[in-house]
Amino acid sequence: MAIRKIYADLLQITKSMEADLGLDGLTHTDQQVLSTIVLLSNDGQSEALLQDLKVHALTKNIPTPSLYRSLKNLIERGIVLRVGNERSGIYRLA
Repeated sequence: MAIRKIYADLLQITKSMEADLGLDGLTHTDQQVLSTIVLLSNDGQSEALLQDLKVHALTKNIPTPSLYRSLKNLIERGIVLRVGNERSGIYRLA
């Protein structure tokens, strides 16, 4: 199978999974931040620290204001929870 076909199939599967999980309305940045939290928290088994989000390969190139905006969006959608106070910088999956 040609590599382009595999790529197209993977994109189609990804879009289908996003819809199944109710994530199809997220921006690309929101998806990157959520994916990083999933990876850092071992799929919700622990928490993710803001300092780790800022340096992770998926999110290190996201400007800080955009990272905070995505975290706010994910919290408002009930996908991510902030642990502790607003300055704690600790997040977990809802």
